[in-house]
This record gives sequence, C-alpha cells and structure tokens, in this order.
Amino acid sequence: MKVLLYLVIFLSSCSSIRGIFDSNPESKLVLLNARIVNFESGKFGPATNLLIVKGKIKKVGYALASADKTETKDLKGAFLIPGLIDLHTHLFLFQKSFDQNLERDLLEEINHSRSQERINKAKVRASEMLESGFTSIRDLGNSNQFLAQGLKKKRHFPRIYSSGPGLAFYPGQFSVGTDKAIIQNEYQLLDDEENIKQLITKFKFKGADLIKVYVDSPKMTDSILNKIVRSSHRLKMPVSAHSESLSGCFKAAKASVDSIEHGLKVSNSCLKMMAQKKIILVPTDPPLRLLKQRAGQMQLKSGWAKKWYQQRALRLQRAYRKKVPLAFGSDLFYDSPTHFGKLSLEALLSYKRAGLSNLTILKMATTNAAKLLNRENLIGTVRENAYADLIALKANPLKKLATLKNPIMVMKNGKVQ
Repeated sequence: MKVLLYLVIFLSSCSSIRGIFDSNPESKLVLLNARIVNFESGKFGPATNLLIVKGKIKKVGYALASADKTETKDLKGAFLIPGLIDLHTHLFLFQKSFDQNLERDLLEEINHSRSQERINKAKVRASEMLESGFTSIRDLGNSNQFLAQGLKKKRHFPRIYSSGPGLAFYPGQFSVGTDKAIIQNEYQLLDDEENIKQLITKFKFKGADLIKVYVDSPKMTDSILNKIVRSSHRLKMPVSAHSESLSGCFKAAKASVDSIEHGLKVSNSCLKMMAQKKIILVPTDPPLRLLKQRAGQMQLKSGWAKKWYQQRALRLQRAYRKKVPLAFGSDLFYDSPTHFGKLSLEALLSYKRAGLSNLTILKMATTNAAKLLNRENLIGTVRENAYADLIALKANPLKKLATLKNPIMVMKNGKVQ
C-alpha cells in the first residue's frame, strides 16, 4: 500500500509540460536562454538556445525564427548541466541495519521477499533517483538474477545499465556453510571448471550491460580474472571489480578491469597502474552523517565515524594526486524512509568535505561516469546528437554545488520530469 501511495504521489506531481511530449513522440522543444557548462574550461558559456528533437539535442545555438511554431521553454539564463549518473546502486537490496549483518538481511530478502515486492520497492527508488536529477544509473547486482532488466527503458525511471548477479567464488558475501542454492539467488558462483566465455555470453543474452566480479577471494586467480576481462571486452562489456583488499585491487588493475569499486585498501603502486591504464575508481564513500548514524546503531566509540571518514578521504586524495580517474557511485542499499535520490545526492555532495573541487565532483557524476559506460557521446555531456538528459539550475554549481538539491528542471530523453 505504501509503495502504491508513493507512486501515485510521484505521478500526480509531475510537471504539466509532459503533455507536450506524451501527445506526440515526434515533438520538438526549444530551450531558450540556457548557459551550458564547459567541463574543459570549467566555466559556463553565454546564454544560448537548444533545439531538442526525438529526445536528442539536435542543435546548440538554435536561432528561433518569428514564424517558428516549435514549443519553447525559457530558462532565463539558468545554468545547464548534463543529467547526473550514479554508477553504483542496488535498487533491489533493502538492508535493515548499517552493515551489522549483511548476510542475515540478504537471507531475509531471499526467503521472505517476493520478486514483485522487490520490484515495486525498486520502482519507487528509481523514480526518486530521476526526481533528484540522476538520469542514468548502474545497478550492480543483489537484484535476484536479472530483475533490473524489467525496469529498463521506462519513462519515469533513469536509464538503467545493469550487471546482473556478480561473479564470485563460494561463498560470495555469505558465510562458509551457506547452501549454494541460496547464494545462487543473488550471485553467479564460479568454479575452476567454469566456461567463462560461455557464461559471459549468457549474461549478454540476458541483457546485462556489464560484468561485476568479486576479486578479493584467493580463488579468483589471475588466469580466471583475465579470462573474465577478455571475454567481457570481446562483447564490449565493461568489467567492474568489487575490491576491498590490497591484493584484490592489484589483481584487478593487473587484469585491466574498467573500474574498481570501493577500493577501500589501495597501494600507491596500484594507483599508479590504475592511472596508467585509465582504470576508474568508484570510491562509494558514504557521507559523514550516515557514518555517524551507523556508529550510533552499532554502539561504536566516539570519534569512530570521523576517523573512518578521514581515512577514506585520504586514500581518495592520494588517488586524485596520482591522476586516477574518479567517478561517482553511492552504494546505498539501506531500507530507509528517506528519499533515495536525495540520499544519493547527499553522497555526491559529501565529496566536497573530502577535499575535491566542485568541478571534479561534477565530472565524477557526468563525463567520467559516462566514459565508464562507453556512452560519453550520448550522456554526461551537453552537445549535439547527445541525449537530452539535462538539469537546469538557478545558481552556478561550480561555485555553489548545493544548488543541485533544487533544480529548476530535470529532463530525461527530451521530456521534462
């Protein structure tokens, strides 16, 4: 009932301008007087017009003739940036408490939650992400087998790029002794005899856009990881490596994965290799506020949250100094009543406290993220022939990043949300 109420509220609150597009899929729209971000110069250009046709930016600098009957929307000098991208989401995972017992909550999700219930709750999250300006997201598993496929290409959700179940050796993120049949609900378990090439082909056929692999296990040898990367790249599927250990990070970098997720422990030598190979770090660092909340729930010592946050901020600054490309991923999966998109936005804004500039943070959630998805000409940019996934802001986000919390307009695929 609660999920249905959320959906009704969301649908009823959408802007009336939708009618322009819903009635005619061939409709055109001209955005007037928009100042477009230039990530290369780190500045916004003068006010200009954009012609949008069939969900794409047809022309930047469009001259609107007096006799032109095209629908218009005057942005009155607003600052225009690409729609945001969150590269590390778990739409279908609803953990009850902060990391106290992930295994227990996963088992409860598997044993007691029907697939349709998970789908309905995930739909609410997806809608909230788009409301907050996230026009594209990656869903990285813990979504049964391929539940995320059903949410793709929906009008009121972001563009969703999904991995399907993560590739892992037994017991995955469960304890030794857990029934393999249970683990297989959420992970793709490997063994030494696994036909990697055939497995990756199956994932591609199922609709996966990328491959997620857990690399910390000693069973994940260089040989097996190399086969996974080669087989995935052959099908033009990026590989994202879940890594929390020094050895896992080095192993993943050596195998030339496309991104390292989390990277909790990373040596300078690994950072150097990542920079050389342009392997993207998706740090998934939570905001300090959430860490303090977690510390309270777990009855940890005073100062734990601040110390933990500072340690992660220092490793992030090391990566930045080594010129490792950074991209944004929230990694939020707690069953919280808080608006999911606002939580993700809070995580993005928190990198300011970690010492990164506004420009760097914006690029993490736009241009850099788009590169990891192999979509840099279509999303994460405001250019001709790119998707019209756009955010209009009253203030300059390069000077005031918090303005992201109050967009004038969120547009996905040429449709105002």
